[in-house]
Amino acid sequence: MGVRPKKTFPAIFAGERIALYRGESGTIYALEDRCAHRQVPLSMGVIEGDVLRCCYHAWAYRPARRPADGLHGGRLAACAARGCGSDRG
Repeated sequence: MGVRPKKTFPAIFAGERIALYRGESGTIYALEDRCAHRQVPLSMGVIEGDVLRCCYHAWAYRPARRPADGLHGGRLAACAARGCGSDRG
């Protein structure tokens, strides 16, 4: 089963919930499956280009390992399919 363009896919990897999505560029991304704002699953979000937007308050997450807009106190791990990184200190 592949990750279809413009669709999110909830998954579990190493016991952690993740949201997979294929951006407009064709790259597959993986994010921790929770919004930093209200903990809503990001796998319920909407894809806009290479950005994943939370369905609850529209916070946007881009592959650069941080929210595209909005302020928050938490940090989320993010990775592209070819390699992972984390904003966690």
